[in-house]
Amino acid sequence: MSPVMGNIVRLMTRKCYVAIESRESWDRKLSLSSLNSVIEEIGFWCKNLSLYNHRFLFLSKEKNVIVYSDASDSACAACTVEVEEKVFHRMWTDNERLQSSTWRELKAIEDALKSFSNYLAGKSLKWFTDNQNCEKIVQSGSMKPNLQDMALNIFSTCISHGIDLDIQWVPRKMNERADYLSKIIDLDDWCISNSCFDYISSIWGPFTIDRFASSSNNKVPRFNSMFWNPGSEHVDYVFNTGRWTSTLLDSRNMRDQRLQELTSLLPSYCLKAKADNTRRQYRYAYKHFSDWCISHALTSLPASDHTVSMYIIHLAQTYSSAPKIEESTHAISWFHDLAGFTDPCQSNLVKQVKEGAIRDTKKPVCRKEPISAQHMSLLVDKFGNEKCSLYDLRTTTMCLLSYAGFLRFSELSNLRMCDVNFFQTHVTLYIVKSKTDKYKAGSTVCISKTGLSTCPVSMLSKYIEKANISPSSEEYLFRQLTYFKKSESFRLRKVNKPISYTRSREIILLAFESIGLDKSKFGLHSLRSGGATAAASAGINDRIFKKHGRWKTDKAKDGYVTENLVEKLSVTKNLGI
Repeated sequence: MSPVMGNIVRLMTRKCYVAIESRESWDRKLSLSSLNSVIEEIGFWCKNLSLYNHRFLFLSKEKNVIVYSDASDSACAACTVEVEEKVFHRMWTDNERLQSSTWRELKAIEDALKSFSNYLAGKSLKWFTDNQNCEKIVQSGSMKPNLQDMALNIFSTCISHGIDLDIQWVPRKMNERADYLSKIIDLDDWCISNSCFDYISSIWGPFTIDRFASSSNNKVPRFNSMFWNPGSEHVDYVFNTGRWTSTLLDSRNMRDQRLQELTSLLPSYCLKAKADNTRRQYRYAYKHFSDWCISHALTSLPASDHTVSMYIIHLAQTYSSAPKIEESTHAISWFHDLAGFTDPCQSNLVKQVKEGAIRDTKKPVCRKEPISAQHMSLLVDKFGNEKCSLYDLRTTTMCLLSYAGFLRFSELSNLRMCDVNFFQTHVTLYIVKSKTDKYKAGSTVCISKTGLSTCPVSMLSKYIEKANISPSSEEYLFRQLTYFKKSESFRLRKVNKPISYTRSREIILLAFESIGLDKSKFGLHSLRSGGATAAASAGINDRIFKKHGRWKTDKAKDGYVTENLVEKLSVTKNLGI
């Protein structure tokens, strides 16, 4: 049966086989009166045998769509591998967090498949998961009722939508994208209580659609979600209103298939106008605005200037944060521009209220102190000598490169061995992407040999040799370490993943503290600002100075430079009085 009908044969005969094998002898009759699960399986075949009793003689081995899925302790996610990536993401409920890892991984597959089902209908699908149990359960079922039910749901979704599913296990290191997505914490994935919703509905309802929701918190059957979710009518509501209503309608009436394809790509190219992190921040900020509007029976898209002005006052009174006000107004403007509505934030009323709110909440900027060359010398003496471990060398090298190259943490952590080139007098670091490099053109930072104990080039060379990093490889320079107790030594982990910001900040601040500094006054940016301050004091050419630090404006550059007392006093000393 299996060659014709597929996995359903093993899924729906497990209880029958168990019952047959439980007989005392091979010719003993089997009573089914108390075996409800066996009766259910037989009933299933009575109803569905004719439905599954066929198979195409020649099946294409080529898969139309590839999907990766994963689950963490907080959420589950899946993504398609194509030009216009589709992302499923859902936070776990309190009860779901307590389930086994296999249950969560299988649930991720079930929910993601339901979310993508209409898009994947009639397609051949290759699905990758990093849980070996899931691969076996989807193919042959499970003795555990809850896992068996999910396997059946997966099969039913495939049958009802004509999906040919081929699931395969892959190592975790080959599932990095889905792993990253599953660890996203959606702070705006919350909802009001049912009693509160019922009260609001009794005053302003009934409501027809929940615009910014998910499958776990929607209050009405029709809802839109930020990510693909089971039952969601639309993903990215902004692309289903305003100008997009007529655009999508026109595309459906187009006879030219190429024009239909180009029209369908309009939303994704609009989104690419902003960086990933910027889009994520704007989504959360606008979701907060939308939820506030819903709670007060106001329209969020399009919003009036009066609504936005009241929301700004609400933010000022609730958070007393000028950056939050700026972020929220930028997000509201962006969503209205995308939808083709008039931007309410350009109204004189909103501008005046915003300026008043920022003045009312503005606080002095408390910048971290810069690291000096003397501090770097103390670090090298303590953590960069011949007796130091790989752990200490990593810390020292990170500090010296950040100081000498004016590197941001993202630039430092993303350095790979292939980005480093050694020359007789210097080393070059190729920065693949930078905060100010909008179009990812890349830039090269040159760091000279100094011949001193604090020379960043010699320290980098020493670190690479001790870490045993292969020349010209794709390995990240700075990764997590593993300590081997037997040899009392450290080694770089084989997982090619850069060290995190949190861990880097922790080890570098501990190093600062060990040389007598108050770590509360310093941060990772202290290294970048320290190098910039030293260069400014040395009178480095302003054009070279700005290019070395990859600053776009003088204002941004000057924000990193701290003048010493002698420089401050030089103004009045040269006034001729």
